[in-house]
Amino acid sequence: PVFAHRVIVNSRQTASTKRRTFEAEQILQEILQKTTVPI
Repeated sequence: PVFAHRVIVNSRQTASTKRRTFEAEQILQEILQKTTVPI
């Protein structure tokens, strides 16, 4: 679980990590879209 108001994907942009960074961003985006937040 993340107990913060923001999550930052931190990685160096090399050829081998660009794909993993993209996948991590997609997963985070999916979590944000599917998680309901009470107001």
